[in-house]
Amino acid sequence: MPPDIILTKTDFEQTNWQELIDIVETKECFFYKKVFDRKIEEATEQESEVPEIFMARQRHAIC
Repeated sequence: MPPDIILTKTDFEQTNWQELIDIVETKECFFYKKVFDRKIEEATEQESEVPEIFMARQRHAIC
């Protein structure tokens, strides 16, 4: 994991990541990335803060 990404238990608790990956039919990282990318886009469009867990995936820190 790159040093600028620090995920905590709270990062995971404050997102519904499990629900997001449960809906993905093909249980592979590439398909999870699509869902996480969509969450980043939604937050950006709403001018909301993007949860670090989604940004970590974007930076290839997880999966």
